[in-house]
Amino acid sequence: VRIWSARTGEARRVLRGHQYGVKAVAWSPDGAILASAGGDPQHGEILLWDNSNGSQMASLTGYASTVFDVAFSRDGKLLASSGYDSLLRVYDVAEHSEIATLPSNQTGLTRRVLFADDDRTLLSCGNLLSIYDVVGRAHRRDIPHDATSDLKLSPQGDVLAAAAWTGGSVALYDYP
Repeated sequence: VRIWSARTGEARRVLRGHQYGVKAVAWSPDGAILASAGGDPQHGEILLWDNSNGSQMASLTGYASTVFDVAFSRDGKLLASSGYDSLLRVYDVAEHSEIATLPSNQTGLTRRVLFADDDRTLLSCGNLLSIYDVVGRAHRRDIPHDATSDLKLSPQGDVLAAAAWTGGSVALYDYP
């Protein structure tokens, strides 16, 4: 993982620690921590990095295959991840420990994960848009949306946009 200066175009720091390809990165809301994730079909990796000095803070465990996305909660206390096994995992960032595994109805990989503004609702996508209650560790509902490559909430939090990688379209859904 390389941290680049947008001003000079030079690498500020190289973070070494992944044994396999990196698929996703996410900054904590305060910019103090960078999470990086990836792996291969037999190994999943999530590493946490201290942005002040580039040191590896933790290696989060739980995945036996590729991790495709990571996302911090808005308060920075939680990190969610999604991967090839379709499970969602939620970690306590300060403790570096898994606090929840949320089963998915995805029939394939879970491509993206996103916290809603309330920090208790988690959204994911793959062949479905799925909504979870992290605190209650409960699946709320699924919205059919095949081959979803990405999802984002509007700044007001009232519209969910979902991109379809096979159809070249973006669908908008009222949320919640």
